[in-house]
Amino acid sequence: MVDLIEVATAAGATAFEIPRKEGWALLQAWREIYCAPVHEATGKWVCAGFGWHAFSNGFFPSVRGHRALEAYNRQDSADLLVLPEGDHCSAIRCTSSAPLDFSNLYIDVYVAPSSYEWTMVFTHEHPMYGPYFSWAKWLAGTT
Repeated sequence: MVDLIEVATAAGATAFEIPRKEGWALLQAWREIYCAPVHEATGKWVCAGFGWHAFSNGFFPSVRGHRALEAYNRQDSADLLVLPEGDHCSAIRCTSSAPLDFSNLYIDVYVAPSSYEWTMVFTHEHPMYGPYFSWAKWLAGTT
């Protein structure tokens, strides 16, 4: 089991565990934004078992790979939600001087500020799939 608090603090962040029920609610709030097109098309919140397939299957606009990391690294990391998909670890809230890279964990992790205005997604299948970065406003086609 991965300990996201340990990973975050080892990278210099301050991190706090989010209670499991609250973590699931926060992940669902993320899905209601970034997986809305999947839900509209299929009636389900995830595609092929994972929320990040909203990006890999083109339901939601995003940038991928090094472009995703570049966009992510330009964001404020003062208050971030780190939401894993699945029961392998607990969600955390963290603060860091720079965005944290969860690529080497090879688990599905959704990172976003509490406003959900943007998201960074690390997948268990990178570099083939992911990482992905997106802005909520991209779905509406606004900049």
